[in-house]
Amino acid sequence: MLDGLDPEVAGKCRIFAELLAKWNRAINLVSRSTLPEVWDRHIADSLRVAEFAAADGIWLDIGSGGGFPAVPCAFKLDDPSRMTLVESDSRKCAFLRTVSRETSTPFRVLDARWESLPPQGCGTLSARALAPLAKLLEAQARHGAERCRGLFPKGRSWRDEVDAAAESWRFSIRTERSMMSGGGRLLVITKVEPK
Repeated sequence: MLDGLDPEVAGKCRIFAELLAKWNRAINLVSRSTLPEVWDRHIADSLRVAEFAAADGIWLDIGSGGGFPAVPCAFKLDDPSRMTLVESDSRKCAFLRTVSRETSTPFRVLDARWESLPPQGCGTLSARALAPLAKLLEAQARHGAERCRGLFPKGRSWRDEVDAAAESWRFSIRTERSMMSGGGRLLVITKVEPK
């Protein structure tokens, strides 16, 4: 699972996984049933998202929850301070700040809802298991810079979400295979504008 991964990134992922297991007992960060699959289902799949991010600019992750995909991606960034995690549950924000401190990875955590933030002008916007695609495109239109890339891991019903979003939005889409089984895809979205 960690084969080929930079040793520093692998070490940070191990610390993150340990903290996740510890904190998950008190706060629902991920489904307990998926904890035994934390490496494949959560960490490896999140690390793959980093491959499709814009090379520079702010990376805004909304509804960050337990830190997926943002935290593993921040471990891979040359400059993790460009990663901003937005989460409205203060307990989850405390967890995310603990991960930042314990892994010496200086990403930023905002205790807020993305809807309440002023436009961020981000180069990359990501979200996992937060909302239907149409709502995520609204966030991308609000917070994205002109060439912003939306990175949205979706499950097997991703085509239905794309069709529903296309009723209200124009956008360019590329799909990439998910590391998880089950027909999910990573949606890479650019050129978002309302119809």
